[in-house]
Amino acid sequence: MNYIIDAFNLGYKIPAVARLIRSGEIARAIDLLVHNIRGQLRGRGTRIILVVDGRPRGQHVPSMINGVEIRYSRPPQKADHLIQEFIRGVSRPDTWTVVSADHEIQNTARDQGAAVQSSVGFKAAVSIGGKKKGADVAAEKPSVANVDVEYWKKLFEAADDESE
Repeated sequence: MNYIIDAFNLGYKIPAVARLIRSGEIARAIDLLVHNIRGQLRGRGTRIILVVDGRPRGQHVPSMINGVEIRYSRPPQKADHLIQEFIRGVSRPDTWTVVSADHEIQNTARDQGAAVQSSVGFKAAVSIGGKKKGADVAAEKPSVANVDVEYWKKLFEAADDESE
C-alpha cells in the first residue's frame, strides 16, 4: 500500500512535531515526522508522499527525506488541494491510502477508490509519536462532566434504595 499524507494534519497529532510546527521550525518538524513514519512503514515498494502547506522560507527542506517524497503547496493553494488533485490523477487510486482528518479530502479519496484513514487512526495504527495504540484511543474519549457524574450517582443511589 502507498500513502499520501496531509503533513500538518498528522503532525499536529504528534506532540513533538506539533511543538516544532508551532515554533516555526518546519524543516525540523518535517524531518521528525518522516523519521516517525518511515520507522514504522519500512516495506519495500511502499511509496510515501508527505504533502505540506507551503515551503518554509529561509529553511532548507528537501523534496525527498529517507525515501519519503515531500511535496509543497504554493500559496494560495493548500495541501488539501494537492492531495485531492493527486488522488484524482493517479492511475491506480485503489493502491493508495489517503491520511487526513479533512472530510472533503476523505470523500474525494473514497470517490476515486482510495482507502482513507484519519490522522489519529493512522497515528494509532502505526504507533508513531511515542504513544502506544491504546493511549490514542483513550485520548479521544470525551471527559466526564460533573453533571454526568451526579446523574449516575442519583441513578445508582435510587437503584440501591429500591433493592433494600
